[in-house]
Formats: sequence, C-alpha cells, structure tokens
Amino acid sequence: MSQNQLQKLGHKLGVPSLYIAKTKQLIIVKADSKTGFHATCQLFEKDKNNSSLWVLKTGFPVVIGENGFAWGLGLHLEMTPKKMEGDGCSPAGVFELDISFGDSAVVAGSSWPYKTINQEDIFIDDVNSSHYNKFQQKTFNNKDWNSFEEMKRVDGLYNKGIVINHNMNPVKAGYGSAIFFHVWRSKDSATRGCTAMSYENIISLISWLDKAQSPLLIQLPKHISI
Repeated sequence: MSQNQLQKLGHKLGVPSLYIAKTKQLIIVKADSKTGFHATCQLFEKDKNNSSLWVLKTGFPVVIGENGFAWGLGLHLEMTPKKMEGDGCSPAGVFELDISFGDSAVVAGSSWPYKTINQEDIFIDDVNSSHYNKFQQKTFNNKDWNSFEEMKRVDGLYNKGIVINHNMNPVKAGYGSAIFFHVWRSKDSATRGCTAMSYENIISLISWLDKAQSPLLIQLPKHISI
C-alpha cells in the first residue's frame, strides 16, 4: 500500500489531512463480504526508508457485528447508514484508539496505556445517561443510568481489549457505545458491534501499538477499496 492510496482514501472519507500525515501505524479491518460478520485485520507500518510506502507486518482473521458494518462517528465525515445503539453493527470509518484494558498486569513489552479492570468497572450504554459511552464504577455516587456493560466478564471476552474512539468527540446519545477490540468467542461467533479476535492476536496488537506512531484504525465495508 502506498501513502498516496491512503491520502486518497482519507480525502474520500473527509478525514483531516493532519491525521493521515502524522500516522505511522495503521490497523485496517476489511469485511470479507457485504453482509457477513467475518473480516480480515492487517497491521501496517510506514516504511522507515521510504515514507511514501507502507509495509504489511501481519494479518489475521477477526469478527465484527452480527449485522456487518454501519458508519460510525470518528475522524471521517458523517455518512449513512449510521451506527445506532443496539443495531448489531460495528462502526465503519477512521478512528483513533483509546486505552487498552484487561484482567491482569500490563501486556509485556507494551507501552500503550493500560487499565486493569475489576468488579466495579462498567461502561455506560444507557442513552439517557450523562455518562453514556464512558467508563464508570458501580460505586459512583451520582448514578443516572439504568444499563451498562460489565467489564469484568465471566466469559473472559474482556480479559484483554482496546477502546475504539467511536462516538467520543463529542458523544452523541444513541449512536453506539462500548466499542472495543476484544477477545472473540470463536472465529464463527459475531459480536454485537465490537471487533473481536483471538487472545493471541489481541496480545500482539496491544504489544505492537505505539503512541509515538499516532496509530489509526480504518474499518471498511467490502465495497470500499484501499
């Protein structure tokens, strides 16, 4: 992949050129079909000897929402159909990444910000809450929510994960919450809107991410090329 291809895609999606210019790490998730939940994730790094080229470091299978992709709210222009709360779609578009998280100490060799989760940690999905699409704790005094996502899950899906900055700047009620990279149930099990992968691959992803490289996530439906 060339830098020119990336710039053309960024222009097509309306991503501010500053983000395209400064990124040196790309995560590209591309749906395998127009309607299915299987997708492929590829990790690219800017060529150290030729800034106009990107080098593919690795690729692996992932699963997305049971209803495929709908356009999320990120660095790109708003498009339709839009992702909505509870629609079973993963957000398509261009996004920055927030903290990683998990049930134990930071991933060995990783410099990416990391939060160790416990029984009190939740993520608010109540569209009427002033804390919608944010981390909170069950012990918070001024609760104004009626529903939330448990972060310390018994099924282990959040034993390692990364927050995707979808619908966070600003947060718009009803446009989707708690969008993560996380561990999958299996390669044949869809998510409710996240992007999931094997435990080994999410460990590798967290280890690879580098804040100094300004990584970007690009998630695309089948019909858009790069």
